[in-house]
Amino acid sequence: MTCPFGWLSFWIGTRRYFRTDDDYYVFEPAHREYVVVQRPDGAAAATGDGSDASESTRVFAYPKRSQSEAQSDRDRYDCHVWAAGQSGFDPSVPEDRCDLVPGYRRALAACLEGRGYSVQ
Repeated sequence: MTCPFGWLSFWIGTRRYFRTDDDYYVFEPAHREYVVVQRPDGAAAATGDGSDASESTRVFAYPKRSQSEAQSDRDRYDCHVWAAGQSGFDPSVPEDRCDLVPGYRRALAACLEGRGYSVQ
């Protein structure tokens, strides 16, 4: 299984989780796939639920040029890498600097818009 488009990643301890809507996933290297898991304890704090919205790294991007799901996944990953380099913030690194989140979101949105997505 691939992780659905629009995921948010976060860390709790040394484990990386992925979330889409109310579904949670972890990557299982032995099986080379994402598996659905129960909502982990601490997920609300780790994802910023109930806190300042500017702390969230979630960016919604919708294809405007009929990009396939596979293309959207590649574009989102490429833009994530670029945005992390531009902003100095990487949401996949635990305990990274939250003050850099707005810059990361702006860079991610700009990259996705440049690749033909409507970003909200």
